[in-house]
Amino acid sequence: FLTQTFWGLGTDQKDTTHPISADCIHTQSAQDIFDGISYGKGAAFLKQILFQYGKKVMTDGLATYFETFSYKNTQLPDFIHHLSEAAKKAGHTNDLEAWTDTWLKTAGCCYIWHDIKEENGKITKFTVNQKVHENGDGNRLRVQKYQTAFFDENMKIIKVVDVLLKDDQESFDMTELEGTDAPYAMFINYGNHGFGKFIIDPKSINGLEEKLNLIEDSLVRKHVYSTIDDMLIKNEISGVRAL
Repeated sequence: FLTQTFWGLGTDQKDTTHPISADCIHTQSAQDIFDGISYGKGAAFLKQILFQYGKKVMTDGLATYFETFSYKNTQLPDFIHHLSEAAKKAGHTNDLEAWTDTWLKTAGCCYIWHDIKEENGKITKFTVNQKVHENGDGNRLRVQKYQTAFFDENMKIIKVVDVLLKDDQESFDMTELEGTDAPYAMFINYGNHGFGKFIIDPKSINGLEEKLNLIEDSLVRKHVYSTIDDMLIKNEISGVRAL
């Protein structure tokens, strides 16, 4: 899944990017629309539903969807409608159908990064930032949830923090982190729940450069390498340092 996600992210940053949802007029057009967006970003969208709305919404929505349309043809709105109904029954008040439109019907991704200020080993300010990538028709900010892992100097995870991005806010402070212990390093989008051009902060780059080998989970290490490789595209890290 990690490889598929970064395939989709790489495709989504090109000027040829397109929405996940697309009309397949004939079989020849399938060659143009089934790519990293359809598979990689599409899979990331489904994982985001699972992470943001919960397993029960996904499983209940799929159950009623397959029950209703057994041995029948369907369209995308049918699938989304059943997920939306499951979300409502689970007590979610936001409009899942409108939310899915921002993911499925617009192209492009967003830059996402953190600015952290510290003093005497404590976090004094933790700012979450996002901005729209320059490529993608109709590209916009999107609501999504991801996690950031805090590591100690032995690269053991101290805690994992949930971050919820909004579609009307380019920057906001997580005041609940102010006054807490500053980590040796952080890894943004830990668990690969979010989708976007996540940028690792400078202090964490230093820490990961020195002690990445101490992270026991090989999948996390691979995720870090993939994120750094993606940062090379826009020179957010030099090629020499990445190596």
